[in-house]
Amino acid sequence: MAAIIPAYNAEATLAATLNSVRAQTHRALEIMVVDDGSTDSTGKIASEAAASDSRVRVLTVPNGGVARARNAGAAATRAAFLAPVDADDLWHPEKIARQLAVMRAGGADMGFVYTLHRRIDEQGKILTSSTPWSIAGHIYLRSLLHNFVGNGSALLVRRAAFDAVGGYNPALRDAGAQGSEDFLFQAMVARGWTVGAVPEFLTGYRRTMGAMSEDVERMELSRRLALGHLRVCYPETPDDLLAVSGASGWARLAAYRLLVRLSPLSSAHALASALRLAPAEALRVTRHEIRRTIRRRLGSARDRWSPKGRNDFFTVDPKSGSSEGRSHPLGARIAALEAEEVAFARQSAAEPQRGRGHGPDPRDAVIDVVHLRTSAKIDLWKATRP
Repeated sequence: MAAIIPAYNAEATLAATLNSVRAQTHRALEIMVVDDGSTDSTGKIASEAAASDSRVRVLTVPNGGVARARNAGAAATRAAFLAPVDADDLWHPEKIARQLAVMRAGGADMGFVYTLHRRIDEQGKILTSSTPWSIAGHIYLRSLLHNFVGNGSALLVRRAAFDAVGGYNPALRDAGAQGSEDFLFQAMVARGWTVGAVPEFLTGYRRTMGAMSEDVERMELSRRLALGHLRVCYPETPDDLLAVSGASGWARLAAYRLLVRLSPLSSAHALASALRLAPAEALRVTRHEIRRTIRRRLGSARDRWSPKGRNDFFTVDPKSGSSEGRSHPLGARIAALEAEEVAFARQSAAEPQRGRGHGPDPRDAVIDVVHLRTSAKIDLWKATRP
């Protein structure tokens, strides 16, 4: 079992992340810190940890982005299970132990196990908790409509599944649209493997100023490009689900541009794009996102048991609390897909050599970086028009 920590200029948070990983109750753990070309004291902090704990190893690579860093860390270990954790996130001490129990119970067909997460601030205090989804089994179709995992640090991945899909795809970053590597990786694994869930808040997902996940425009562009890649790798994926997924992204952008960027013309462009793809779903998601954005800007989206974010991540029972329990705008559609998942998954049974899916082998399929760079520039230009 190996923890993979990609770290780029993470001197402010790496020590806390390492402490949470080293404190796991599952002690048989390799800890691979991948210094992704940092220019601060990240490497020094990692080396000091390695000097005091023989389980910690440090790998220094040229800066190439989170996907390449994770892949490099995975290549440097022979562990049968891999657990990525970003250098600003935290793990509850029981995280790996509880995920391994679910993974072993799920058998050889289980590709990854995820946990629930809490969003934390720069001091490790809880801001909110994720929706308590525990969607498990075959989840590929449903994962297109909602990212149940929500972040890259909540996973435990089977090595065989990681290798089957070729690891994390760095082409999004090469196209200037880094951000949806986790969503793409999880969907590709879910296409050919079952998924397990630990319905406890065992991952602390840090919200820091300037974090990649806070760049809404780029994240949504990245997600659209990831959906295009899934369409190429798995052409059997229903077009209507891809359309709804794309519409959801445009709808989120419409709300963001209207209420955060205060750009009604740009918001109207995004909403029009959403309506062209899936009108009913686009309107539902837009209404939901507008309400949620207003709540957050008014400061009313904190957990009921943590109204001012005073609770430390490690002091709260990981089985308790969620501020995001309200209904999802696509909840009915997601629930209806459960009955279709098993039948859809059987389509891949005859071709396990293709990452357990149809279409090009995902290990060989490459995102058209030139095309994506052009698309990225056009989309970002449209997004910044007055």
